Amino acid sequence: MEAPWRRGRTLTTFFDRPSDFTSPHRPCKVDAASGQVFTETICRVNPVMNWASRATGRTPTSPGRGCTGPTSLERIALRTITRQLSNIDAQSLSTVPWTIGEKIWKQIVLSDLDSHKIWVVFAARYGAQDETLKTRKLGISKPSGPLEDNFKHVSSSSFAWITYLSISDSVLSSADLLKISGIHNLGALDIQGQWPHGESSPVSDNVIRAWSRHAVEGGSFSKLHVLTLYEQKDVTAMSLTYLNDFPALVLYNVAACGITPKNEATAQQEGWTSGDSPDGIPQRDRRRRTSRHLSLQAAYEVALPLVEALGANAGTPHHDLPILNFRLGPNPGPRIYSPYQGSERVLSFRRTPLSKVRGSSFKTSKYNERGRDEEHRTKRRKIRSSKHQTLESILSGL
Repeated sequence: MEAPWRRGRTLTTFFDRPSDFTSPHRPCKVDAASGQVFTETICRVNPVMNWASRATGRTPTSPGRGCTGPTSLERIALRTITRQLSNIDAQSLSTVPWTIGEKIWKQIVLSDLDSHKIWVVFAARYGAQDETLKTRKLGISKPSGPLEDNFKHVSSSSFAWITYLSISDSVLSSADLLKISGIHNLGALDIQGQWPHGESSPVSDNVIRAWSRHAVEGGSFSKLHVLTLYEQKDVTAMSLTYLNDFPALVLYNVAACGITPKNEATAQQEGWTSGDSPDGIPQRDRRRRTSRHLSLQAAYEVALPLVEALGANAGTPHHDLPILNFRLGPNPGPRIYSPYQGSERVLSFRRTPLSKVRGSSFKTSKYNERGRDEEHRTKRRKIRSSKHQTLESILSGL
């Protein structure tokens, strides 16, 4: 049984002993019927709602409702469907053509019932057939519960849509950063820092190294084309080595991080060309402003031809899939990162096709580390060829 105060109800407490209600801080009331003395306490708690199922919702309307005569069977069917949206899933729409699905979807949008859960069902079934299905923006300023639960709602193992994730590190922990690798359909990732000066940033080279391990061993980040990091000072040029393990990553944008223009030579050695902002992105989108959705969209469109240039190494780019712009955490402030000034200069690294950099002898960071370890072990074997030595061999050596 649900406690009454969970929903903002009045909590009534009865007392049996006189000492329980003699305190002057407890206003008491007397029930006229039974003679019992009691106090009332109202606990107001905001109801916890699942944002994935949340919708504005209003009475379904339709053109011609005010006309004389009976309502058509089509309108009756549409209104009945909108009242039973909780029963709609991908299987129920598997045999419904788009000509009928379009009418259902427009009625859902007209009734303000297009929650994220319903959008996922229609986007997975019909793709980007409609403008309202093609792009969807969703922001959660104060996420409740584990972030892993929020990631599950934007992840699609069947790649029914592409997710652009904009997240503030003020709501992130080290464990949450690793959980990002579970978003299979992640196409663009943007992490903005909120750390005070003098403290370490949540994203570091070690985190990117852990991501690269997930990419190699678990197949994560297979569709990630754009990675943007802001105010993550523990991210250095070493991250470029680990990012080579991301099969489809072609654009790496950083600002106010540990990477400076002095690292351009290191970037070229790792197969990345550096510059200010990628060509093709408008100047208004190159600077960091309150909305990050447009910047990610523009960067993703620039990245698509680069992915095609990488060939089979990056897989097939998805041009016609629906896009989900998902922001998690507080909306960033109006701070501007100029691509031309100071330590907050925006650096954009573009991935060079591997065949033009190192040819068939290209090695990933994991391979290089293993190769160096084997080399060290080989040298140690030469210095000490045997674990057992006799007294005669020692004297002969002297």
